[in-house]
Parts: sequence; structure tokens; C-alpha cells
Amino acid sequence: MPTVKLVVIGASGVGKTSLRTQYISGRFSTGYRATIGADFISKTLPHPTKPDQSVTLQIWDTAGQERFSSLSAAFFRGADAALLMFDVNKPETLTALTRWWSQFREKAPLSDDELEDYCCVVVGNKIDFQNQKLYNSSTN
Repeated sequence: MPTVKLVVIGASGVGKTSLRTQYISGRFSTGYRATIGADFISKTLPHPTKPDQSVTLQIWDTAGQERFSSLSAAFFRGADAALLMFDVNKPETLTALTRWWSQFREKAPLSDDELEDYCCVVVGNKIDFQNQKLYNSSTN
């Protein structure tokens, strides 16, 4: 069974673990507990083009604290895709994605000629009904 390794990258507290938990189990927790190093979970999915086969999706949730950055090379290596996440309520987490992406490219490693075909998605997180009301009132 083929495996797809997806790494979720971004600053501490942007919601990487919450997104992963919500996708895998449909649960959400309001409690915050920082990821130490990295954690991964797998989910078996139907193969997109071969109905009789499955694919294992490994979602690697990486720590956002700077003190764990030395461990990231091991977690980034062999990644098939990257999800760069920021908190829409903290603009500095969006600007920090430039640094996160550079670190990922260096430690994955990902060469310039691989970039055109590489799957990387940027996700703004933490917009919910309450935050949306605050955002709308501050922009009017």
C-alpha cells in the first residue's frame, strides 16, 4: 500500500494539532498542549485512481517552537507534501512562513527543480464565527 507523507509546519499555537485531530477523528479540544518535537498519525484512504487499492496518509505534526528546529530535518525528510499554517489573528505567523518554508526546503531537502511539481499548501487557521464577528467589526 503506498504511503503519502504530509508535514504540517508553522509557528507554535497556530492550530496544527487541532487541524490534524479534527481531520482524523472529527474532534476539537479547546485545551492547548504544545507538540514536543513531532507526532504523526496515519489514516487509510481509498486510492484516488484505483478503486481496489488504498493509500496510507501520514500526517506529521511538527513542533512550532524554535528549540525543536534541530529535530526538523528528520521529520521533513521524505515528505511528499507540506502544509504551511498560520494564525489569521497573528500576522507575524504569516510572515514567519517564509522562514519555515526555507527551513523545510533546506532540511527536506527540496531542490529548485523539484519545486514546480511539489505540493505545498498555505492555510490560514482560527477563523470561526466569533473571530469572524470581531474581524468584520474591525474592518468596517
